Amino acid sequence: MRLKFAIALFFLSIDLLAPDDNSVIIPVPIEINPWQDLWEATCMVESENNPSKINFLEGAYGIVQIRKCKLDDFNKATSKKYSISTVLSESVSREIFMHHCSECNSIEEAARKWNGGPKGMTKPQTKDYWKRIRIVLENR
Repeated sequence: MRLKFAIALFFLSIDLLAPDDNSVIIPVPIEINPWQDLWEATCMVESENNPSKINFLEGAYGIVQIRKCKLDDFNKATSKKYSISTVLSESVSREIFMHHCSECNSIEEAARKWNGGPKGMTKPQTKDYWKRIRIVLENR
């Protein structure tokens, strides 16, 4: 009697744990973003993580201090129509920054070109900027 009860309980538990034949479980993939650490460091260096920061003197806006020329390049490359006021949205700034990074071959290149433009790797002043970024990266 105990054996029949144990067997019945075993098959009942299997049925309770098993999914229906019609169901499919698809796990949500973990986002892998090799530029995430650079994004966070740049936010700290450029604005101290302030998405509404505006530097009127330099014409730089948002959490990573985007200038109109960078926005224009992004809009041209992606056919988007963002205005300078939209970069005060952290998600828009992040989209522009990640697009910039996707065109670079290293974290250093992405940081120095972010600071110094297309020729940022040849500009001596971007070395100091890279040092500031690297310090933030190393202290995370």
